[in-house]
Amino acid sequence: MSNFYEFIPFKFHDYGIIRISLAENPNTPVTILEQLATNEDIIVRCGVAQNPNIPVTILEQLAADEDNIVRWKVALTPNTPVSILEQLAADEDSTVRWQVARNPNIPVTILEQLARDENSTVRCKVARNPNTPLSILQQLARDEDSIVRLFVAWHPKCTLKIKEIIFKNFAQFKQPSLAPLTLLFSNYAESSVLADNYDSTFWLERYAIAQNSQTPDDTLKLLAKDSNRIVRATAR
Repeated sequence: MSNFYEFIPFKFHDYGIIRISLAENPNTPVTILEQLATNEDIIVRCGVAQNPNIPVTILEQLAADEDNIVRWKVALTPNTPVSILEQLAADEDSTVRWQVARNPNIPVTILEQLARDENSTVRCKVARNPNTPLSILQQLARDEDSIVRLFVAWHPKCTLKIKEIIFKNFAQFKQPSLAPLTLLFSNYAESSVLADNYDSTFWLERYAIAQNSQTPDDTLKLLAKDSNRIVRATAR
């Protein structure tokens, strides 16, 4: 079989599909993967990065690839070692850091680093990672970006205490946003949080609280006297 690989004319474009198949095949010899890792076709290099039997030496090479999509694939590969993930967690391209935050085997130390990333999407990915510990979720519950906080609220490990941190300042927002409204409409909102925010300055948030099945009866009685007729009708 190795002789067959040696005689494949990689330089011909017509053999692109064969090269991609070889790059992804777990039985492809390392010598061939080394050749494919330098192929001009980005899809081929991505295939190598996703190969389950790729050696660390080739992963290190692809982690420095000039194309960010190749580095994405390395960042997402489950068997990428911590040393390479650390390197990619500091990549200048934020989209590469997104993928690192999604890696299922990412250590807590790197999650802590990415939870402080300047890019809000990176922090969102950290908030969505199922392995993110409570300590980081508590930190992100106070994030300046409401979408980050929304993903924290949706996290399977999110506790009542963390949800209360997310909700407690909603009434102080200068303008309503999709994230708090989504939370107020959902069953993620605890009764105590709904009660605390019934007097929001924005009627849409009061409406969301009025229609929520977890809103306490005492709060609904207050909303039944709301200045907005839609809120009043919903509460009644």
